[in-house]
Amino acid sequence: MFALKQLRHGFSVSKPMVTFCIKKLNTNIPEGLREFFDDPANYGKDELDEKNKPGRPWNKDELRLKSNTDLHKLWYILLKERNMLLTMQEACVQKARRMPNPDRIEKVAESMCNLESVVHERNDAYFRLETGDGADPPMRTVTSFAGFTYQFCININFSVRIFVFVLSLVKFIPFRKRAVEHLTPPDKQNQKEYEVPYLDDDAYLMQKLWAEKEHAKQRDALDDEVRRRRRSKDQVKYRRSARSYINDIAQLKELSRLRPTWKKSEQKLKDRKIPELNEFLLKRDYIGAMSLLQFQSKNGNIDDLTDLWLGHCAFHAGEYRKAIPIYERMLIRKNCPSEVNVYIACCFFFLGLCAEAKQYAEKGPKNALQNRLLFHLAYRLKDEKQLVMSRSNLQDTVEDQLSLAAMHYIRSHYQEAIDIYKKILTSKKNFIALNVYLSLCYYKLDYYDLSLEVLQFYLNENPDSAIAINLRACNHYKLYNGKTAAKELQKLQNVKASSFMFVKDLISHNTVVFRDGNAALQVFPPLIDIFPEAKLNLIIFYLKRGEVEAALNLISDINPQHPTEHLLKAITYCIISYQKKSKKHLEVAQEHFRIVGESPAECDTIVGRQAMASSYFLSNQFDNVLVYLNSIKTYLHDDDTFNFNIGQALLASGNSAEAEASLLLVVDEELRKKPVYFLSLARAYIQNGKSNLAWEMYGKMKDSDNDLKLLFLIANDCYRIGDYLYSAKSFDALEKIEPNPEYWEGKRGAVIGVFKLVVEQKALPDHLREAIILLEKSRHPQVEYITNIIRRYIRENNLNI
Repeated sequence: MFALKQLRHGFSVSKPMVTFCIKKLNTNIPEGLREFFDDPANYGKDELDEKNKPGRPWNKDELRLKSNTDLHKLWYILLKERNMLLTMQEACVQKARRMPNPDRIEKVAESMCNLESVVHERNDAYFRLETGDGADPPMRTVTSFAGFTYQFCININFSVRIFVFVLSLVKFIPFRKRAVEHLTPPDKQNQKEYEVPYLDDDAYLMQKLWAEKEHAKQRDALDDEVRRRRRSKDQVKYRRSARSYINDIAQLKELSRLRPTWKKSEQKLKDRKIPELNEFLLKRDYIGAMSLLQFQSKNGNIDDLTDLWLGHCAFHAGEYRKAIPIYERMLIRKNCPSEVNVYIACCFFFLGLCAEAKQYAEKGPKNALQNRLLFHLAYRLKDEKQLVMSRSNLQDTVEDQLSLAAMHYIRSHYQEAIDIYKKILTSKKNFIALNVYLSLCYYKLDYYDLSLEVLQFYLNENPDSAIAINLRACNHYKLYNGKTAAKELQKLQNVKASSFMFVKDLISHNTVVFRDGNAALQVFPPLIDIFPEAKLNLIIFYLKRGEVEAALNLISDINPQHPTEHLLKAITYCIISYQKKSKKHLEVAQEHFRIVGESPAECDTIVGRQAMASSYFLSNQFDNVLVYLNSIKTYLHDDDTFNFNIGQALLASGNSAEAEASLLLVVDEELRKKPVYFLSLARAYIQNGKSNLAWEMYGKMKDSDNDLKLLFLIANDCYRIGDYLYSAKSFDALEKIEPNPEYWEGKRGAVIGVFKLVVEQKALPDHLREAIILLEKSRHPQVEYITNIIRRYIRENNLNI
C-alpha cells in the first residue's frame, strides 16, 4: 500500500489577476420592503437551484463555539430570514403559488431554538456562579380544579410590587390578600388554592379570569394615582403645553444659554454640501456613488451619461446583475453608444456566463477592450482559433500586456507573467499594485520568502489592503503554520468595512483553511462556484474525514487542468481502488500521477517527482520508484510519509536493511498504528535476521484488531527464511486462536525445521526443547511419533536439554 499524502496544506486563495479589476465596496444599498421577499427568480419554483439550496440548521455543538457577539448577530440574521420566509409563505398562499423549499422555515426555527438553548445555558451558568441560583424562574406545582397538576411560574416581581404603596392605600388590602393567596404556595397557607366550590367548569373559569382582570385594573389604577401625586405643577404645565405654544427653544428662559450653540449647529448644516460624484470615485466608494446617481435620477435627470456612470459604479462594486439592466435600458434608446454591448459582455464574463458574454461582445465595436475580452473568452470556451487571433491583435500597451500576463497566470506560466510585470514596473514605477501580482506569481512558484519581500513594497503604501494582508497570511501559512496565518488575518478586523466586504468570501475561505477545516461544511459549499479552490479544499476535507464517496462525487465532475486537480483526482481514485479492489480506478489514479510527473511545469519539482514515484509504485516498478524518491531524499529526510513510502519501496526491491532504517524514522503515532506500517517493519526485521523484534511487536499488540495479520506474517516469513522457532511459535499462537489443519501443518513443519537446524548444528539445542513443548500442546496422532524421534536423537547424542 502506498501512503498518499493529501497535500500537507490546503489551498489558500488569493485574488485572481484579470484585467477587469473589481474595486472596493463601502456600503450596501437598502432595498426597503424588498428585503422581506425572496429573489423574484425563485417565484413559482418547486425547488431552489443547486447554488441557492439551503443547508442544514445550526446545531447546539456549533453554536457553543461562537462568541456572544456572534450569537447576537446570528439571531438577527435568523430573525430577518424568518420574517422573509413567513412573508413569502403568506404571499404564496394568497397567490395560490408554490413556495420553493418550505422546509427553510423549519430549519430557521430549529436554528433559533438551538440558539436560545445555548444562550440560556450560558445565562444559567453565569447566574449559578454569581448568585447560586439558576436562570430558570422558580416553579411550583399547582393542582387545577379538574385534578390535573402542572408547573406554575412564580412571578417574583409581581409579589414584590404589592408591598410598595400599602401604607397610603389601605383600601386595596383585599386585592393584596387575593394576590398573595394566589402566589403563595399552598403548603404555607394550609389550604388548597382552588377551594371555592363551583357550579360549572366554564362558569368557574370565567369567574377566575374576571377576578384576575379586575385585579390588573386596580393595580394599574394604583400606579397611575401614585404618579399623579408625585407630579409637580411645573411638570404638568410644561408637559401639557410644550407642544402647543413653544415654537422656539429660546422661549424657555432656563435654556436660553443654548441659543448660540444652536445657531452654530444650524450654520454648520447650511454650510454642509452634498458630496459630488468625483469625491466618491476618488475614494472608490462606488456604492456611495450609486446612491448619489440614483438620488439624482429621481428628480428626472436621466440621461445616457448618468446611466453610464451608474453602470460603471455597479460593475466596479461587483454588482454585475444590477449593471446589466442599466446597460440594457440604454440599448433601447436611440443613438446609444455601441460600446454598451461590450460593457454588458464584461458583466456576463464576471458572472461566468461566457456564451452570453461572447454574443454581446461580438455586437460591439472592434477596439482594444473587445479584443481583450474575446481573448479571455476564447480560453474559457476552448476556442483555440479565436485565442490565437486575439493574441496576435494585442498591442504593446499597458492594458493589453496586463491582459496577456493574466492569461499566462491562468495557464500556470508564472515566469512569463513575472517578466511582463517587471517590464511594466521599470517604466511605470508608480504602478505599485503590480507588486501584488508579482508576489502572487512567486507564491505560486513556492518562493514564499521572495513573495513576502515583493509584497512589502505595496503594504508600505497601503497597510490596510485586505488583498495584500490575505496574501501575506497565505505565505505565512506555507512558511509556518495555520495559527500564524490566522493571526495575520485578524488584522482585517480593524480594516474599513469597504475593504473587508470586498474580499469577505475570500477571507472566510482562507480562515477555514488556516483552521484546518473548522466550519468547512458551512463555508466551502456556497463558494464552490466563486473560487475553484473551495471545491478542491472541500474534497481534501472529505478525504481527511474518510468520506471518500463524497470526495469522489465532487472530483468526478472535474476535468483536471492543473497539477493540483490531477493530484487530487489521483489520490481519490487510488483510495477508492484499494477500498473496492478496483483495477479500473487504480489505472485512472496511475495515469493522473503520471501526467503530473511528466508535465514540464512539475517534472523537476518535489511534487512532480513524488507523483511520478506514485505512478511507478502503483504499477509495482519499485526500482523506478527509488530513482525518483532518492532524488528528493535530502529535502524530505524528516518527513514521516516520505520515510514510510521509501521504506516500502526499499523492502519490495529487496533492500531490507535500508528499509528498516527508513521505517524506524517514522514518529507519527497515527501512521505507526496503520497495519501496513507495522507489517512492513516486521517483515524488515525478519529479513534482517531480527525475528525476535518482530515477535516482541506481536507481544505489544496482543489482543488488538490486527494481531492475527501480524502473526500470520511472522509465521510465514520466518518459515520462508528458515527461522523455524519463531515460525513454530506463531503457528502455535494461531492454532490456539483458531484450530485449523493448515496451522497444525505449519507448526509441524516448523518444529521439524528446528530439529533439522539442531542436527546440522545451526541452532542451539535449547531451541529443540522449546519446539518439543510447542509440539506437545497439539492433540494430533502424529505428535507422539515426531517427539519419539526427536527424544531418541537427544538420548543418542547426549544433549543436555
